Order: sequence, then C-alpha cells, then structure tokens
Amino acid sequence: MRALLLLIVLEILTVFVFTTLTPKPEINDSVEYINLANNLEGEGLYYSGSQSTNLDYRLFSKRTLGYPFFLQLQWLNKSVVSALQALLVLFVYFLGLILLRQLSDSSPPALIYTAAFSTLLAVFCHAGFILSDLLLTVIITLAVLVFYSKSIKEKNWPLSILWTIGLLIKPVLLPTLILVPLVLVFKFIKNEFSALWFVLPILTFASVSYVNQCNSGQYEYSSISTINLAQYNAKLTIAKTYGFDSAQQFSKSIFHKLPENKVEYAQYKTEATLLGKSAILENFGDYLYVHTLGSVKMILDPGRFELFTLAGVSTSQLSLTEMIFSGNTKEVVTSMKEQPVLISVFVVFLILRVLLLFGLFASVTEFKKYWMFWLVLIYFLAISGPVGAARFFLPVSIVFVVLSALGWSKILTFFKKSPKS
Repeated sequence: MRALLLLIVLEILTVFVFTTLTPKPEINDSVEYINLANNLEGEGLYYSGSQSTNLDYRLFSKRTLGYPFFLQLQWLNKSVVSALQALLVLFVYFLGLILLRQLSDSSPPALIYTAAFSTLLAVFCHAGFILSDLLLTVIITLAVLVFYSKSIKEKNWPLSILWTIGLLIKPVLLPTLILVPLVLVFKFIKNEFSALWFVLPILTFASVSYVNQCNSGQYEYSSISTINLAQYNAKLTIAKTYGFDSAQQFSKSIFHKLPENKVEYAQYKTEATLLGKSAILENFGDYLYVHTLGSVKMILDPGRFELFTLAGVSTSQLSLTEMIFSGNTKEVVTSMKEQPVLISVFVVFLILRVLLLFGLFASVTEFKKYWMFWLVLIYFLAISGPVGAARFFLPVSIVFVVLSALGWSKILTFFKKSPKS
C-alpha cells in the first residue's frame, strides 16, 4: 500500500516538474478560462475572449464562472495553479479512499483501489493543465461521498451546495436541473423541508442566464450547449453518414462568420440549432451509432488527448474521432504511427483500462447497493457520449475506480474460495 501511494506521489511530481520545466501546453479552453478570470478581475466583464480582437458573442456565455473564480483565488499565477492542480490529484485520491471505506472495511479493496488509481493517466496529466475537469472531479466525488456517508445526517444542504458549485464549474450538469422538482416532491413527502436548499441550483441557473441575456441578448446558461449540438454531435453524425469532407463543409456552413453583435449572434444560434437538430433527426440511426460508440470510446480511452497534449503534440489540427466515424481507418493508423512512443504508452494504459472494466462489470451484481454510482456514471456517459474523450469522463473517474476496486475484490474473493469448494 505504501509503495503504491509513493508511486502515486511520484507520478504527480513527475507531471508537475515536467510541466514546470517545459512550455505549458496551449489549450483553447485554458486560454478562455484565463481570459474570463482576467476580464472579471479587471473590468467585471463576463467574457472569455480577448478584448484586443473583435468580439465573439459566443464567448459571453461559453465558460461558466466556477473555474475562473478558482483561478482568481490563485492570483492567476500559473505556477501556483499547477501546484494546486497537483495537490487536487492527491486530494481526490484520498476522497475516493474515504468513499471506499464507507462501503467496505476490508483492506483488499483499498489496495486494489490504490493500484487502480495509479493507472489513471488522464487524471495525472490534468495536474499539468489549467482546465476545470479535475476540479469538477473533486466536486462529483465529494457529492457521492456525502450521499453514502454514514456520519453525515443532514445531507440536503451540502448536496445542494455541491450541485450548485458543479453547475458553476461546467455546464455538463445543466440537464440535471430537471430532477430538482422530483427531488423536492420526494423530500417533501418525507417531511424533509430542508430540501428547499435544492432550489439553489435553479436560482443559479436563472441568475447566470439573465446576466448572459444582458450581455449577448440570449437567455442561456452557456453557449456550449449550442456549440456541442452543431459542432460536435451533428458534425460527427454527418461524418458518419456522408464522410469527413462533408463534415468539414457542414461545420463551415454553420460557422461562416464570427457573430460580432447581438443580432448576428441570435442568427447564429437559430441557424446552428436548426441545422444541428435537422442533421441529427434526418440521420438518427447514424447519430445513435455515433453516440453509442462515443460512449464506449470514452470509457475505454485512458487519455489520448491528455498524453499527446502533455508531450507537446497538437491534437487540434486533426480529428481522429471524425475520421473514425467517416471510415478513414488508414489515415487514423498513419497518424497514430507518427508518434510510436506515445502510442506504445497509450496502448499500455489502454490494456490497464480494460482490466479496470472487468472490475466495473463485476460490481453490477450489487447494483442495488451502488445505484448512485451507476446513475452518475451512466449520466456522464450518456450526456458526453458522441465526442468520446477521456476528459469528459474524468469527473466520474474516481467513482469508476471505486466500483472497479469493489468488483475486483469480489472476483479475487471468488477465486480464493473456489479451490476450497
């Protein structure tokens, strides 16, 4: 156990030192988070673009407030942020361990969990990125821990606050707001009037959307919903149905001009929503294929984007996902062969990932006991499915590893008892 914990610390330090001594990877999301933090601090402007260029009205609401506030707490110092991100990796490890202790008192699951955690390539790589995914991982793990905690009696207000913070960190939790009325009704039936705390996420949504309406003319929580619909979900569907080139043309037809004022942004939003929905509904069978395969790819991917980006290899110029759905397997293989060392590392972690999946499937036998784990996992797989990248699965990676550890403990116990029987 101690040796494995030392390995985890060494992995964190390796990433931290590597990213400190080498140029920081340029990631568009990071730039936008930093821009928003700077704009909020300097002028109180809710805008995630650079003010030295033409305004892009999508960027008024694209990034939510949670992570920029986190950056401001670190004085927008990239070295301090990197150090804290590294500490978050260690913190989330212990959160997962505490969560596991709520479910099992025996030592084998804890040992398996620690070994499994040491294989989470994407988590360790994020120690070197200025991205919100790791912070959301902490919040999701904390929420599940509160839910299963035996010592916390009043859970309504901490869960509501964590729900709200998660929503502020990333809009991926936005669809969960439809559950608020159901939760309130269920709690009121049980005479838990402290459930009124669950109105907080709704109030946050309404307040942020109102601010965005004042800035961009559109009452929306985040423009990322429209961007994902048109530029990812629909585009990948077109790639599957008509090929890679058609997907590029589809993207250009939607985003042919930067929306530089409220009128142009309203037009962009209307066109993107209409074309995105039409592309999906007209090719719904292909969309289901893309979504399902994307979900499978997401749970299997140990962190290709993270590994390549950390190594300084750009992944923005070529979408392997689009080429896969287009059937351009030769180009995919050719592209991957250009980085033999990185691909070898990727394959090793992919094999380890598959081993974790065996443990996950073994835990299904106790679905009733772990239903909240599965609900959280399935939600993220369903909502982020089409893109299929490891970073979108990262927020539930600790939940995934805890379940896998419990499953593997069950497998090993079975084989240990088999000879006796």
